[in-house]
Amino acid sequence: MALAFPPGTTIGRGPRRRRIIERAARALSAAHEAGVIHRDVKPNNILITADGHLVLLDFGLARDLDEDAVALTKTGDVFGTPAYMSPEQVAPERGVVDARTDVYSLSVRCTNA
Repeated sequence: MALAFPPGTTIGRGPRRRRIIERAARALSAAHEAGVIHRDVKPNNILITADGHLVLLDFGLARDLDEDAVALTKTGDVFGTPAYMSPEQVAPERGVVDARTDVYSLSVRCTNA
């Protein structure tokens, strides 16, 4: 059994919140080390199982950082959930979309959920 965060749900304050954010950051770090950018980090894509494990969901917009990977999107395409997008996702001319994009979405938006 798993518990997801439906829209409007908060993850509380204090130690529980910090553990969830830390686990989400570690999951993103593992994805980044594997060369994958999630590009749609938001509370609805973070699932907590009944036994307390965190699962990062919905890699549908993920991008492989491998230069040899087949590109499914063109440079300048905008993808993600607007309220959780980093500035470089909203306006690609502002910078490269890379692992920092996911860190921004987790730290600036999800921590305020």
